[in-house]
Amino acid sequence: MKYEDKEKMKVPLVFPTEADLFPSGRRISLWTHIGNAFLGLLLTPILLAFSCLFLAFWLILTLSGLGPLLECCLSAKDGRRLQREKLLGKHPEMFLLEMSGDTSRASKGEAYQVMVRMTVPTNNPSNLSNLPPLIFPGGLAANLCAIAKHQDELTKKGFLVVNFDRFGVGFSDPNTGGAAPSALDVAREMDVVLHACAERAGLPDGTQWIAVGGSMGAIVTEAYMSFFPHRFCGFLNLDGFPMGFVETQCKEYLHDNPNTYGKMASLVWTGIMRFLFKGLMGGSLSKKFQSDTFQGEDILGLMTMRRFFANTKLEFKTMLSCADVVTTAWG
Repeated sequence: MKYEDKEKMKVPLVFPTEADLFPSGRRISLWTHIGNAFLGLLLTPILLAFSCLFLAFWLILTLSGLGPLLECCLSAKDGRRLQREKLLGKHPEMFLLEMSGDTSRASKGEAYQVMVRMTVPTNNPSNLSNLPPLIFPGGLAANLCAIAKHQDELTKKGFLVVNFDRFGVGFSDPNTGGAAPSALDVAREMDVVLHACAERAGLPDGTQWIAVGGSMGAIVTEAYMSFFPHRFCGFLNLDGFPMGFVETQCKEYLHDNPNTYGKMASLVWTGIMRFLFKGLMGGSLSKKFQSDTFQGEDILGLMTMRRFFANTKLEFKTMLSCADVVTTAWG
């Protein structure tokens, strides 16, 4: 599907020419500084000891060759299990949606595909005319497996539910260009998904959706509404950015997170990231993401790939771009 309706991309809001998007982020109180210093004194010995133990374990795992060998074998196994062709054959409700090269500037003008999962209730399809369709924009680097349990339950209750992976995330095409999509990029992409799914489901023109945004998905939805204010009839913000956070935290505060994930990406080959994610958190995460459709190990397999960490670094920049747009548009 090609995105050709460019006239709809005109921003309906008047943006100020000059704006301090983070006015309070540079005015931290004296008591905050004192509290942070005291907390730092308490935590420094603990963090130092933990860092030494982690470094020793990482060196043993890497220099022995055991970590890289296990990573090579297990990543190959994950890759075979999570092949898109197998998933599409196993899950007919999933499909790849073609995006034109001008949808996202991060694609460098190249067309790409995003994975979409649209579930339609079969027990009472006539109920679709009474209930608004739902869309779940994903959280920070979160693939569509993460919300599958909620999607399945809501579909059983009679809702048409759409979930999709943004460019570079999960089962969508990888973002190999190294450029982070902007707020306008993810808004355009989400609009293509909405139109394609409405057409597939036979929804009438002008159908309004409910967006359920978890974490980064909430700020993506708010940015989308800045460009398309009439596309939704409802919005649920699940642990996303409150406006106070956006207004009081400057970009420097979040600057370290992309760098951290970039370093994690460079360590994947050693096997240490798989140990941290699957060894230390695997049990609780598997239970949390287990659904009738996907196994908990599916999302864990995606989260231990180098691509996951490299793309998460870019997703932080996308999130901040969305925060800028939201603050300017709604603030």
